[in-house]
Parts: sequence; structure tokens; C-alpha cells
Amino acid sequence: SFPMRRIVGVIIFVLGVLLAVLGFLKIMPGAMQTGIMAVVVGAVVFGLSFVSRQEAGPDGPPLLSPWERVMGVFFEPARIFQNLHWHPRWLAAFLAMAICAANVVMVRLWSSLKKPRLVCSRSSTPMTLFL
Repeated sequence: SFPMRRIVGVIIFVLGVLLAVLGFLKIMPGAMQTGIMAVVVGAVVFGLSFVSRQEAGPDGPPLLSPWERVMGVFFEPARIFQNLHWHPRWLAAFLAMAICAANVVMVRLWSSLKKPRLVCSRSSTPMTLFL
């Protein structure tokens, strides 16, 4: 499982570098921020793939699904953190946070591009607002 996470981390990192370069060269406008974020995510996934896991043992609670862990943080955090103590799995939560952060960045970028602008012409007509 560890080599697979390393491969995933390297793939995300390389795709992030590619996006950042394409955004920097203005081939894909706006891709530089997403690329930089993908580079960071790839580096974190790669780095955390070296952390070894301990076995839960017979007295540990059963492993929860990723959906139960993400939703349980809001409704029963004590049970979730106890489960994370025995089963330290972080990838689903990390990816959910990364996707939410990417959406926030894209919404802010999109809203800054779509701001209404005031156009003034030299004719006798009043100023109009174009969207």
C-alpha cells in the first residue's frame, strides 16, 4: 500500500508542475494556482507515504469507512478521533479538504473575472453598465 501512495503522490506532483508551468506561460490562464496546490498535495501524499502504520490489535475498534469518518467529525467527534487513534487513515479527509479549498479558489477567481464594469462612451447617451 505504501508504494502505491508514493506513486499517487508523484503523479499528483507532476501534474501540478505541468499545470503551474502551463498557467505561468499563459497557455492555460488561471491554472498556475491549481498547479501549485497540486504540487503541495502531491508532496504531502508522497511524504506521508513513508509514515508506517501500527496494527490495531484485538482490543481496537473496527475500521470506519471514509464516509463515516468525514461525516462523523460533525456528529460524534470523540468516536471518530478514538477510531483515528487506532486506524490513522487521513487520505479521504485530506482530499475532501483539498477539493473544498480548490473550489473556494476557483469561485473567487471566477467572481473576480465576472465583475461588472462601467463603460463610458463619448456620445450623449448616459453611462451604461455592461455585465
